[in-house]
Amino acid sequence: MFNLSVRFLFCLFLNAFLLSSQHLSAQKIQNLSGHARDLSGKALSAINAMVKEEPQGPAIAYAIADSSGYFEVKYDSDSDSIFLKVTGQSIEDTVLQLPNKSQYVTLTLDYRNHPLKEIVFKDSPSISKRGDTIIYDVSSFQKAQDRAVADVISRMPGLNIRADGTIEYQGEPIEKFYIEGLDLLGGRYSLASNNLPAQSVKSVEVLENHQPIRLLDSIAYSDKTSLNIRLMNKITTTGQVQALAGVNEDESLHEVNITPMFFNAKTQGIASLQSNNSGEELGNQIRVLSKETILDDYIIPDNENPRVEIHKLSKPNFDNRRILFNSSHLGTLNVLRKLNNSFEAKAYISYHTFRNKEYGASETVYLLPEDTVRVTEPTYNRYHTHHLEGEINLLKNDKNAYVRDLLQFNVKKSEQEGSTTFAGTTFNQDADLPFKSLSNQLIWLRPLGKQLVSLRSQVTLQSTRHTLNVQPGLVSLSEGQPNPQHIQQSLRERNVVAKHSAAYGHQFGKISFDGKLGFDYEYRALSGSAIEHRNGVKQAVDDYRNNQEIFHYNAYYETKLVYKKRKLKLQLALPLSYQQVIARDEEEKVEQKPEKLFFNPTFRLTYTINGFWEAYARISRQEKYILDDIHYNPILKNYRQKENYNSAIPKQSVNNAGVNISYRNPLTSFFFNAGYSYARQHHNILYESIISPAGIINTNVVNQDNRARIQHLRGQVSKFVDEINTTIRLDYALQESKRNQIINDALSMVTNRSITLSPGIDINVSKYTSLSYSGSVKRADVIIDHKTANHVDQFLQTASLFVFPDKEQQISISFDSYTNWFENRTTRQAFVDLRYQYTFTRPRIDATLSIENIFNENSFVDYNQNTFTIYQTTYQLRPRQFLVGVKFGF
Repeated sequence: MFNLSVRFLFCLFLNAFLLSSQHLSAQKIQNLSGHARDLSGKALSAINAMVKEEPQGPAIAYAIADSSGYFEVKYDSDSDSIFLKVTGQSIEDTVLQLPNKSQYVTLTLDYRNHPLKEIVFKDSPSISKRGDTIIYDVSSFQKAQDRAVADVISRMPGLNIRADGTIEYQGEPIEKFYIEGLDLLGGRYSLASNNLPAQSVKSVEVLENHQPIRLLDSIAYSDKTSLNIRLMNKITTTGQVQALAGVNEDESLHEVNITPMFFNAKTQGIASLQSNNSGEELGNQIRVLSKETILDDYIIPDNENPRVEIHKLSKPNFDNRRILFNSSHLGTLNVLRKLNNSFEAKAYISYHTFRNKEYGASETVYLLPEDTVRVTEPTYNRYHTHHLEGEINLLKNDKNAYVRDLLQFNVKKSEQEGSTTFAGTTFNQDADLPFKSLSNQLIWLRPLGKQLVSLRSQVTLQSTRHTLNVQPGLVSLSEGQPNPQHIQQSLRERNVVAKHSAAYGHQFGKISFDGKLGFDYEYRALSGSAIEHRNGVKQAVDDYRNNQEIFHYNAYYETKLVYKKRKLKLQLALPLSYQQVIARDEEEKVEQKPEKLFFNPTFRLTYTINGFWEAYARISRQEKYILDDIHYNPILKNYRQKENYNSAIPKQSVNNAGVNISYRNPLTSFFFNAGYSYARQHHNILYESIISPAGIINTNVVNQDNRARIQHLRGQVSKFVDEINTTIRLDYALQESKRNQIINDALSMVTNRSITLSPGIDINVSKYTSLSYSGSVKRADVIIDHKTANHVDQFLQTASLFVFPDKEQQISISFDSYTNWFENRTTRQAFVDLRYQYTFTRPRIDATLSIENIFNENSFVDYNQNTFTIYQTTYQLRPRQFLVGVKFGF
């Protein structure tokens, strides 16, 4: 330990000495702004202003004039002079040579002297650009059927909304979701995107390379993207109210949504009361979808993957609304008050209750080296969750200081009950999974002389007390004993996390230097036992008793260098960390004390080829201890799976390399991105799965080196055709992973490979009709020891046809088609929904009648893949249902 400490301190001071000696000259960003007018002095909008270093060369920066004719271009060039090229649909192309300096120009432009076929003049262009901000005009993308702003965002080129509500730009999730420049929701932005009326929104702004900390705005480079919603009015009271009632063959139905919103320059608020039993999971609206970069190392652990649970059906690859037999209620309040130009206070609280019934059956196919085991399990489950969470956030953010204090609490009570039939016997299960957490995070950042100094601190307390009951027991936990009538597995966990760091930064011309010194402490306590009931007698199983403690200490120093010059940005992070883990179990009299000095460098390169193209490359290494799954005695995971993770402290190292290229051209509304990543992983442990012929699973850990290789190619192309108000897109992804796995005592190389193509189009067919279509073609292969064990092919299609007989009426028909090929089986299923809407103009109220699952399909078959396992799941569907009611935005 002493030698490691000496090496750590030596590397720390050597790092600081070498990097502190750097010094280069300053970088100058020029700002070219102006107004474009015609010969009569009238403002010209949608004019393209491109800065070039050569008259015929590529644009190094560009902007599009707004409705007042104003444009602003920020650029970086070493040339003595630059060329400003101005183009537009109705004007003569103009090129001006200007001195290379920040300046304001007034352009007087003449119209073309040759006739054009047809010109449609608009108040503002569909997509414009100002500096690092791309502006989408909502009215250009909005269609008659759109009600919420998410409906419009989904067809904007370059933007995409995932099934869980996450908004992506050029394939990457956004970091922040602002409304009029304020971050009201803190990552839970589905509540706004799904309820903010599109009619209240003027534009959607994409903030590229956005730095949310104003003090670091011109100092620390950011490659993250955020979204800002611009409203029609500076003072806006808006929202939506929805009330629907209906029936299906089993019960009466309701959908209620009352979500008022208020926005002005100093105060923002969103409240919501929602309830339904028609298939919508309301918890998705308050799910955190994005994390701030500044909090990357300060993420609060959650309870999404408990150690014990009942047997559940796998998550489907289609609309969850069709299989949820739910009763959901949600109440939430979000308030932000801006006390002055730099200080704001924010509060959030929500309460969500969710009941659901799950009907279906699963066929699990285990692809073993020498055999195939199939397990069929008809299942009926019931879930009941109460969830209370909240936070108070105090923030000071200006050019002189950044101070943030965030207090969060989370209380969740989750109950699961289920019955699964296995080999002719029904096994009843119930799990009680409560979870509590309390966390406080403090960040303080301000200049001290010519240095930037920051302090960060986080303290998190968590506790869980999980219980799983199985009746009867499928296997005996006590060797040599008959199967028990009842098994109870109990676990209690307590976690304490404390992370503290101090950092300083300095600007040396084109190089910015940051050094951070920190210490992390983590404490984990796990205690548990298993009890078997035989003939009315309880018996504790000694082999399943856990009583362990884990202490994790991490002292680190991180050096970060950022170099910026014109089109090139280089980032180099050189973190050194000395980590020690002390893990012991009083029952087993086991103690481990591994320690190591980790060096995890990261190098990033970003090159702006011109105003449209940008390339990115990244090389990194990460090595760390994995503490999540350590327990020295077995645990009954579910009614037929036992886990025994008695091993050395897991250690993982990952060498990762990736490249990405992106193209975005607001002038032609064309966006493209493609990326490739390659990772080599090395673990000091190897997972062993023993699958009995009956399908009983024992998962163990072996102290053996294990290597894995993962490749991923993905991309997206999207184009908006303004003349016919049509968006076309294509997503593609190829992924391959290769890893060692011990399966039934045989060491095997397991390869998982998948290819996915997802086209989509949203088109105005005529004045009275519009059509949206999306599809997905996927092939997934499982290869064991270089032999294809099995594969699944899937073809999914979704289409919606909208018909508008007049301005007040709307008829929509939605069609979903799913085709699966697995082994010699082909399953084809289709669903049709019908909706009629009549809109009263004064006041604007939508009266709706909808029929869902018209053909009353009662089951659905889906496939999922996981390492050497393929799951075929049959879900019982909600029966045909009728809903009638009113909905209006205000």
